[in-house]
Amino acid sequence: MTIRVFYKISLGLAKNSLLGTVTLLLLTLFARSQHYTRLDSAHLYSLLAQADEASITGSLDSALQFAQAALKLSKDKKMARGEGFARLKIADILIEQESTNDLAHYFTDANRIAASLGDTTLLALTAYHHGEWLMYKDQLAEAEQMFNIALSLKYGREETSQAALVFNDLGYLSGLKDDLEKQVYWYLKAVRIYEQSADAYGLASTTSSLSAVYAKLGDMQKAFEFARKAITMRQHSGDTKGLANSYENLSRLYWGVSLDSAARYQQLAMQQAEKSGIKSLMIRSYDNLSVLNDMQRNKSDALLYIKKSIELCREINDKAGLAGKCRWAALLCADLKDTIAMEAYYRESYELSIQLKNKTLLRDLHGTKAAYYNRIHDYKNAYDNLKKYYSYRDSIVSDETATNIAELQTRYETEKKDNEISRLTTSQQIKQLEIEKQKAIIAGNKLEVKQRENEINLLSQQQELRDSRIRQQREELEKQMLIAGNNQKALLLAAAERTMNEKELANQKLIRNLVIGAMLLLIALALVLFNRYQLKKKLQQQQVLEKMRINIASDLHDDIGASLSNINILNELARRNETNQPKSREYLARAGEDIQAISERLSDIVWNINPRYDDLQNLFIRMKRYAADMMDGKDIQYEMNFPAEDPILICLPMEKRRDFFLIFKEAVNNLVKHSQASTARLSVEVEGKTLCIEIADNGVGFVPAHITKGNGVHNMQQRAAAGNDFLRIISAPGKGTTVTLEMHTT
Repeated sequence: MTIRVFYKISLGLAKNSLLGTVTLLLLTLFARSQHYTRLDSAHLYSLLAQADEASITGSLDSALQFAQAALKLSKDKKMARGEGFARLKIADILIEQESTNDLAHYFTDANRIAASLGDTTLLALTAYHHGEWLMYKDQLAEAEQMFNIALSLKYGREETSQAALVFNDLGYLSGLKDDLEKQVYWYLKAVRIYEQSADAYGLASTTSSLSAVYAKLGDMQKAFEFARKAITMRQHSGDTKGLANSYENLSRLYWGVSLDSAARYQQLAMQQAEKSGIKSLMIRSYDNLSVLNDMQRNKSDALLYIKKSIELCREINDKAGLAGKCRWAALLCADLKDTIAMEAYYRESYELSIQLKNKTLLRDLHGTKAAYYNRIHDYKNAYDNLKKYYSYRDSIVSDETATNIAELQTRYETEKKDNEISRLTTSQQIKQLEIEKQKAIIAGNKLEVKQRENEINLLSQQQELRDSRIRQQREELEKQMLIAGNNQKALLLAAAERTMNEKELANQKLIRNLVIGAMLLLIALALVLFNRYQLKKKLQQQQVLEKMRINIASDLHDDIGASLSNINILNELARRNETNQPKSREYLARAGEDIQAISERLSDIVWNINPRYDDLQNLFIRMKRYAADMMDGKDIQYEMNFPAEDPILICLPMEKRRDFFLIFKEAVNNLVKHSQASTARLSVEVEGKTLCIEIADNGVGFVPAHITKGNGVHNMQQRAAAGNDFLRIISAPGKGTTVTLEMHTT
């Protein structure tokens, strides 16, 4: 429910500029009767004020005592208006306490008093609080009707904090109906009034509500914006309790975004709750922090916070809350392997649940213990607790069904009789009001005519609501009777389910043994397969090594062997031409070039088989060094673009690496020797699992169709084709040459 501060304003308890004015107005109204003195009025006001203060601080039992004392005083002194306000205050406190009692008579009596006094303010206030109670009971259509009556009587024509409260509750009601756009509409109307009246308390409350609505709409930016606005407002106003709630709301917004941020704001909420001294707020903060730490796997901190919550529950003697929190603490102790503490918390939860005779707590406790024992494979205890869980579950279903039917039957019969009496009373009141209306028409008093019309409409609508409620109760009674029959069938199904579970638990030992045997068999099979896999890998490695040896032998025989033979011939020619010095030097120079080529070839072979150079960055360094040496020797201006020196997650096999480098080397060699270029551009890119080279120059170019085997292009094409890679050479006379290679790494 929304925060109820209507009496705080109406009875002069708001700590703002309205305090003196409203108090004086109420005292003047109370003093009109001859049956009581101004001192009696002051005493009545004091009792209602104390009820409000106690309600605000959470002491609802004390608040109810003060309100009941106010009701007794007003009845003794025949203070009709005071009795009306006291009855509304009692109903409001009972709603705060989530009472299951029927509160309709409080609103009926207050409405009767307001109608007899002709007090439109009290009529509107009664309709508003009646609507709150109906909303609490999920009778949303009837609640909306009462709110609209309150608006038509008074608050729809005002822009006061009281009117803003009605708009605020209409917004809350729209949210219950999942009409989020209408909810925003009513909240914004309330915000506008709060801003105009400088009501910081109401403005902060509604702003916080808007944050929650925008979160539901999925507009998280506005949700966070309004949540922070509410915090700022409450910081300025020093509203410690409200600030604790706002920090908690902001924390909940972060639950699905960042658990660290959620925990940080919940810590701030806890600090404000501790500062306020309101133990219910502190308990809620500790509970939330415990859950958040558990979600973050901080089991120790989660246990620490729930222990704080447990101590506060002991202080305020909240046995039901204590039983539930002890169960949660037991779960955390189980996760921390502290079985002694776990058993102690389970025992305390059980003893409290037995004292309270609370079957729901006992059901949940045994369900939790059954899950725990099943998790640690203690099937006997799991089975025992599971039986108790089913027993309490079935008992709760039966008890709730019987209780609901008895309550509905009693309520239906009682309200049916009351409704008949009320119908007669309402009929008499309407007749009297019709007479007064006719007199007012004759006297020409339009204001009184309008007032009497409103009162007649209000009485008629209230009677319609009572008739509707009787019909609903009859339908609900019939529905519960059907549910009772279905529950009996459900119990039979539950018994069958228990039998199946018992058989399942009985077979778990056999299944466990079968699983263990199967696991051992799988392990043995896995060992055999692993040995086969290792053998296969060794064979593959040997094959790779053999292939490498063959390639090295082939390279040494074909390329280097031929070059050595050529060097030998050139040296012999140089020796024979010793007398011809120019010819001898030419032969020696050519032999030197062959020696240099052999050296480079041997270096390439050693580099290719060395595992230290398997990563791509080492390959790129060698490529850049080779290209730079070649082009600097020919005074070619060049631009090189290689990937940044970050780890590149590509595994390039040795053969692929060799072909990639040799194609690059051949392309650069052709560029330097044949292109006559003045500028060149070399780029290497990594696109997914593909390596791309592009080498372009502004040289003389050539006709690709006229290429010969001697210029290295054929070798490049063969290497690319062998690896199913893409090689493209684009050239034309006078237009330069572009070589593109796309090599797949897998």
